[in-house]
Amino acid sequence: MPGMAYTNSDQGLAANIKDLTDPQKEIQMLKLSFEGKIIDENGEEKQVTEPLMNIRGIYSIIGQVRSVVNRVSNLTHLSTHEIGTITVDSFSDSVIQDLMVNWKYYGIDKDRRNVTRTVVLRSAERIVYATLKRSHEGGERKFWKGSQQDIRTTIVNDGSNKGIGKALNPMNWGK
Repeated sequence: MPGMAYTNSDQGLAANIKDLTDPQKEIQMLKLSFEGKIIDENGEEKQVTEPLMNIRGIYSIIGQVRSVVNRVSNLTHLSTHEIGTITVDSFSDSVIQDLMVNWKYYGIDKDRRNVTRTVVLRSAERIVYATLKRSHEGGERKFWKGSQQDIRTTIVNDGSNKGIGKALNPMNWGK
């Protein structure tokens, strides 16, 4: 249309980049598994088993997962050694200590606390490790850097002295 600006871009690509780099869906699925829930075929949450712990415990563990599993982590540059150090020495140790000290506060069944601790730890570790592995040697960052798309804006002017075309033309600025 005359006098209208438009952007020639693939907005679907931007949405895909966001979906591929945003770990919130995985974190939400982990939270649901701790709560003993699934998403059914209608997209509704459905309770299928007893929660592994109460809401305080779930939020504590999910908070620790979020401290590592985020968009920043995906776009870092980590060596194999750094990934192992963060996963085992930092994250796993924190979760183990948290579950060992707070198991009563988190409502974890005394007879199942070792099994629960292992299930919670391994589930969280898998997401943390997979996220950090994406940043191995800058892998994710290198991928997206090579996938940038050139987006161009075109302004259409019908030749009249009105509209956005006149305002953007430096030759018309003094008129």
